[in-house]
Amino acid sequence: KKLAIDIENSQIYYDTFYITGQSGNGKSTAVNHLKRTNSYIGENYNVKHLFANDIFDFEDELNIVDVLLMIGFSLLDSEKALQEEYLEELEKLKDFHLGRLEESSESEQDTTSGHSLSAFAKGEVSFLQLFKFGADFKTTYNASEKDRILIRKLFLPNRLELLNTINAMITKYNKQEAKEKLLLILDDLEKKNVSDEVFTLHRDLIEKIELTKIVMIPVNFATVGSVYKLSLRLSENPFGSDTRAKEQIAKNKAALEKLIYKRIDVAHQDLLPREDEILEKIIINSGGNIRQLLRLVATSGRNAQINDAQSIGKLDVEDSLQELLNVVAIGVLGKITFLKYIDKHHIPDENERAKIKESISENSIFAYFNGAPWYEVNPILKKYINAIKL
Repeated sequence: KKLAIDIENSQIYYDTFYITGQSGNGKSTAVNHLKRTNSYIGENYNVKHLFANDIFDFEDELNIVDVLLMIGFSLLDSEKALQEEYLEELEKLKDFHLGRLEESSESEQDTTSGHSLSAFAKGEVSFLQLFKFGADFKTTYNASEKDRILIRKLFLPNRLELLNTINAMITKYNKQEAKEKLLLILDDLEKKNVSDEVFTLHRDLIEKIELTKIVMIPVNFATVGSVYKLSLRLSENPFGSDTRAKEQIAKNKAALEKLIYKRIDVAHQDLLPREDEILEKIIINSGGNIRQLLRLVATSGRNAQINDAQSIGKLDVEDSLQELLNVVAIGVLGKITFLKYIDKHHIPDENERAKIKESISENSIFAYFNGAPWYEVNPILKKYINAIKL
């Protein structure tokens, strides 16, 4: 609701709104609900929801050039009149800066890979010939690591020119009659191998894209701007008293219970008994993470089927918790001391930035934003890490 009100009241025509939260906390679900049900957005915006996880299918590190190109190609996906012009402008930038790159090279060799340059790199194939829009962009961009490396080399030092090219296309789009304003939703970046600079040094480039934007951002980079923090606490904040804490926790548990039974057909809801050792245990061990919650329900249900039971029982839930622990525990080897510190102090060790990033990404720790921010070890892991003697 806060985000919807802020979008409607915004006086900046290319405002940026950040949403953060753990993977599995329902960020995409919340934004999908907003764009489907909010009448103001529905009447005033052409929403472009981009999923980086669907577009980029390679292991090399993404930087701001990859992100800007993705945005440009995706925004113009259905704008035939502007597509050719956009590609021509990219080609002009490429030709200009390729000449500079060649002047600084000792030979016509790709210094990164050690192989000869591609036809695209030599200028024998243009942006217009190589890249198409929609699914074809994804296929072409994912196919050639050599061309991706070249594009990054060309455009990273000249990223402002690339941004200006994209903004020029947005301006032309907006001048067309009967066109709704563009609203960009940039999703799933935290699920890819993305350079930290995208969220720090180069974040201003995303903010300067001249349209309204909703950007999903990792928890550890949610430090400035309008940030809407999604977390569902099931325990009290250890850093301050809150007279409404118990009431809010009860509401959160009720909301998760409602979510669970909404996903189960009415005729089969008796398969999940509303008992403390069953339903309550599943909810508490989810840590408020929706993906983990639904996985525990699903695996408990499967265990009940294996046991030919009429409904989910205590042992089915225990087996489900053990199964998930077997998966999550693999990623915490080498981080036991780090996790013990968080379990005791509810904040990460400031000298362990890499482990903070990895642990949030892997959901071995959960971040909460109710009052002063605090951290908890994933409840699935707590007993396991505390049993280990170092």
